[in-house]
Amino acid sequence: MFFRRPEVSLLNIHLTQVKYCHTPRVCLVLTHYKGNYIEDMKYNYTTTGTCSRSIDFEVDENGYLHNVSFVGGCNGNLKGIGALVEGQPVAEVIARLEGIKCGVKGTSCPDQLALALKSIS
Repeated sequence: MFFRRPEVSLLNIHLTQVKYCHTPRVCLVLTHYKGNYIEDMKYNYTTTGTCSRSIDFEVDENGYLHNVSFVGGCNGNLKGIGALVEGQPVAEVIARLEGIKCGVKGTSCPDQLALALKSIS
């Protein structure tokens, strides 16, 4: 399923960003430039069972995590998680964060990040 974003003009270069959703919860953002799609490896994951609503992140060609940001939730704590996982291998982040619970909830924001990374691996 494709969701189109508005066209963006940057230094007279026309780019269109398209979200390609693997599942209803995880989407890959593709950039369209001069008739070609450029896979930026930028993802958006819709969380469930947490105060945060979604997670944006990038994975480079070597499988390292970058630019993790949460929408909603505990601002300072989630910025801290993003800083701690910056540049870490995806497999290591999954191993460290998977299964962490928040209070009586069955999940947490770190657990949701692990689930997001597992869904693209």
